[in-house]
Amino acid sequence: MLSSIGKRLWNSPLATTWTATAAQLMSLVLVIPLILGRFPAEEVEFWLMLNSLLILSLLVEVGFTSTFGRLCLLYTSPSPRDRG
Repeated sequence: MLSSIGKRLWNSPLATTWTATAAQLMSLVLVIPLILGRFPAEEVEFWLMLNSLLILSLLVEVGFTSTFGRLCLLYTSPSPRDRG
């Protein structure tokens, strides 16, 4: 039973997308303490700026990917008048 649930999760697009997003966020959580402890303040500021840009890009990706997909589908599909 556990293996069937695992297979369903492995083949689920939703579960793999959430897992990938969680892995990206966890990498940030794990990398920031290493950066804070080993680099000077100027380099930490640079890494935090990159971190902020990555988080903003993740937010944009989550929010606009489906919208852009719908718009592309709308503009590339033939209109109902052309089908008739």
